[in-house]
Amino acid sequence: MLQLTIDGQRVNLDPDISLEIVKCNPFLTKIGEYTYDIDVDLRDPQNAKVYGHIDRLHATLSPRGRTATLMDGARVICRGQEVLLGIEGTVAKIQILAGNSNFNYLLGNDTNIRDLDFGEMPAPTKELANSLLTSFYPEANFGFPEMTTNKGLANHPEVNKNYVLYPDYDDPILKPQPFVLYYVEKIVELLGYKLSENYLSSDPRWKRLMIIDNIWSLKYADHLPDWTIAEFIDEVEKFFNCLFLYDSIDNSVKIVSLKSFYDNSHNMVCFASSDII
Repeated sequence: MLQLTIDGQRVNLDPDISLEIVKCNPFLTKIGEYTYDIDVDLRDPQNAKVYGHIDRLHATLSPRGRTATLMDGARVICRGQEVLLGIEGTVAKIQILAGNSNFNYLLGNDTNIRDLDFGEMPAPTKELANSLLTSFYPEANFGFPEMTTNKGLANHPEVNKNYVLYPDYDDPILKPQPFVLYYVEKIVELLGYKLSENYLSSDPRWKRLMIIDNIWSLKYADHLPDWTIAEFIDEVEKFFNCLFLYDSIDNSVKIVSLKSFYDNSHNMVCFASSDII
């Protein structure tokens, strides 16, 4: 028997209800996993309580971000975010978005990545620069790729190893530059998830990769391009040939390599499946 709970509260479904659930391979499409429309009868006292006796005029004021769990006996069929599509008469039409469908739904707005609070870098000093000359992410969130003076680039081959050995370079201009992986991992946290795995952090090349620009600001967000959050994640996936995978069970995100997935796959990969229950 099908059972539906919203944030742990039971929702009574029609005993004869038939549902269709679509599950797509996240390595081939961002569609993810979702159910087709589910009708909830608001004349049922328990359902009316769960939905706060909502009506069509106030559907836009409905609770958001609630967790929906659909079960068949003891088996979890779909677990993700409830989306209220609308009210038709005495019926609330909802949809459950799970996996990457849920993750992409949350990213489906026009929020600019520069509007997120990534924090600030400390004011640069000679001592700080020297302490970070051999540090890469995650030992440090930023570094100093070049040291310049009021006379131009301090291009001595040893200057980046230990600046204090060369006091003849006057008025050093120390410009901190953020590591790219800091943004990649921090954005998962800012979106409200925990990062359970990041294959990028095991590659020395990516740990050294910086955002190089001529912006004089200690705010991390100021060094980012003018992209939305969704555009940023899409560009990260394309550049690193990786994928953000959302797990609705523990509200976590994994960043995995597409190449390693296909290298280890010996069977035919299915694009999508659809279950009718």
